[in-house]
Amino acid sequence: MSVVFLKTHILPVSLLVIVSLALFANTFSNPFIWDDKDLILDHAYIKDPGYIPFLFTPQYWNHYSPSVKGQYRPVRAVTFALDYFLWKENPFGYHLTNVAVHTLNTVLAYFFLFWIVSSDRSDRNGRNSRKEEPQDNAPSWRQLAGIPFLAAVLFAAHPIHTESITWIKNRSDLFALFFFLVSLFFFVRYAGSADAHRSRSAYPLSVIFFACALLSKETAVVFPLVLAAFDVFFLRKDVRKAAMGALPFFAVFLSYLVFKATALRGYGLSANLSGITPLSHILTVFKTIGYYLTLLAAPYNLKAERLMDLSHSFREPDVLFSMLSVALLVTIAIAAFRRSKVLSFALLWIFITLLPVSNILFLSSRPIAEQRLYIPSLGSCMILALIMRKTASLEIRPIPKDITRSLVLLFSCALLASYAFTTVMRNRDWSDPVTFWLKTAESSPMSGRAYYNLGVAQEESGNHLDAIDAYRKSITLDPAYLPSYNNLGSSFREIGKYEDAVAMYKKVIEIDPHFAESYNNLGVISFESGKDEEAVELYKRAIENDPDYADAYYNLGIAYVRMGKRDEAIASLLKAIDTDPTNAEAYNALGNAYKAAERYKEAASSFLKAIKVDENFAKAYNDLGALYATFGEQDAAIILFTKALEIEPDLAESHNNLAAVYYRQQQFDRAIRHCDRALGLGYKVNPDLLEELKPYRK
Repeated sequence: MSVVFLKTHILPVSLLVIVSLALFANTFSNPFIWDDKDLILDHAYIKDPGYIPFLFTPQYWNHYSPSVKGQYRPVRAVTFALDYFLWKENPFGYHLTNVAVHTLNTVLAYFFLFWIVSSDRSDRNGRNSRKEEPQDNAPSWRQLAGIPFLAAVLFAAHPIHTESITWIKNRSDLFALFFFLVSLFFFVRYAGSADAHRSRSAYPLSVIFFACALLSKETAVVFPLVLAAFDVFFLRKDVRKAAMGALPFFAVFLSYLVFKATALRGYGLSANLSGITPLSHILTVFKTIGYYLTLLAAPYNLKAERLMDLSHSFREPDVLFSMLSVALLVTIAIAAFRRSKVLSFALLWIFITLLPVSNILFLSSRPIAEQRLYIPSLGSCMILALIMRKTASLEIRPIPKDITRSLVLLFSCALLASYAFTTVMRNRDWSDPVTFWLKTAESSPMSGRAYYNLGVAQEESGNHLDAIDAYRKSITLDPAYLPSYNNLGSSFREIGKYEDAVAMYKKVIEIDPHFAESYNNLGVISFESGKDEEAVELYKRAIENDPDYADAYYNLGIAYVRMGKRDEAIASLLKAIDTDPTNAEAYNALGNAYKAAERYKEAASSFLKAIKVDENFAKAYNDLGALYATFGEQDAAIILFTKALEIEPDLAESHNNLAAVYYRQQQFDRAIRHCDRALGLGYKVNPDLLEELKPYRK
């Protein structure tokens, strides 16, 4: 990289980095939210780097991933594992990764746009075209007035990106764009280089990085179309060569589709398309594209839940608007091809990258989602920058040109300021789950799912009465959404209203006899009421309806333990572990079942596996210590009980166990201290131990 090149771009690149970091700095204190909990906090497979190879296997995505079935996004899973290795459960580090990747994307977008603007300019003749844009070797400060910087700074600040950046889980979009831009740069090095020897390795690297984009998110399937258009517009300008150059990318794309069809369960379809006519489907696609174009043009009033009904007629205003908008933009793209390939390409970028998210292949539970506009937004930023730059160069008599430029500068600053303000304020909405879902329910008052998620957030915060109100509102808005009934039942159970809880669970089963979770929850209530046989039957019904339901196998095993059916308990707990090998509680329960069956070696192995899965599982350290104490290994037992109390200082059972061990070792002061602590925590200490310690109390 030459010194001249660095001097030319050091200022714009520095400013882009500053803007990107500054506008998303207030996300660093935001917590994990929504699906982050399932994908990170409660997901053991990202907590051990040894599982990283497993994250690429169909077995993981079919059985153990918390993601929607049919998804295959190992890049995201691997980055979560790396973040967990560095930051554990500190959300700051995960947010830092998201913001860092967005910053990289902004800088890459700047250089990508600089290259295509330079290429477009070199294709045109005439002095006017050369006056519109700073030259490649212009001073660094002059690049700030160029299309690449204007587009990149708008991309850095764009409010529509908050859902992709602030919501940790959505880094898939960030990495998909990152790898695709890198792929494009290597493709330019290959197709745009006259030195075949120098460019020989660039082509396979370009294909590899495209594959990485696919492994980041499925929307990358359309990138070969973008690449072919890019080749025709700016590189070899030959349709046949562009098609041949894109063939390996299409081969990777087809291989990916075959892999998903044969190795994965489902395709991530979350809505049943049966009963939807082809016409309705086509109209809904146009309506979706129109909706997204509106969001790109006016990225305000942002919200996580957007309702959109299926379209059935050409006469619907939204459909008419969408079809006219698409027709107008296509016409502009064709008409502008000779005069401004950048404008044509920007429009093509938007349409191509909208294809996978326009409900062509599926209608998801979120038919409209702001996160899906992260990649298309680059095209809209290019168009805005082109309009600003073109307007600033116009001669509008009798207005002096300096005034025109000043007005354009004022508009540009105002637009950027509005973007920045909206982005910073939207980031604040994600400051905690309850605030986020209150804001979402307020902005989408007809969304049953918004109130359902508000209920989940309230429940996790311990606000069970508020959770009940939210679930009831969700049921009113969407009577067919069964998780609301189920969770309402769980909230009733938390506040001791067992009859109401049972009624809710039975209501779910009445609507859908195959809803496994409600059978399991009914089983929990029966078990807590001492009705072990009834609980067992309900757990079995849950398993019949969901053979991979690990919690139901675990609960069944616990019920068998209390019933004294050791063999059945061990079999059920082994099945729970087979279904979910990251269930530390199942390993620990299995250890106690083996201990009761006097299979001590297997018990110790199970306790150790529980600790390996969750190194902060205090009960596993305690139970392993109790096993060692049984065989007189007092020192090892003390180490394990002490470790349990380091993790959970109020674990009464460990205080009791330490008291017993210290008594045997005649360390009476310590025994008394831990005995009293256990009593203070409400633990029923062995009366014999209390009696034996009396002579040693001062």
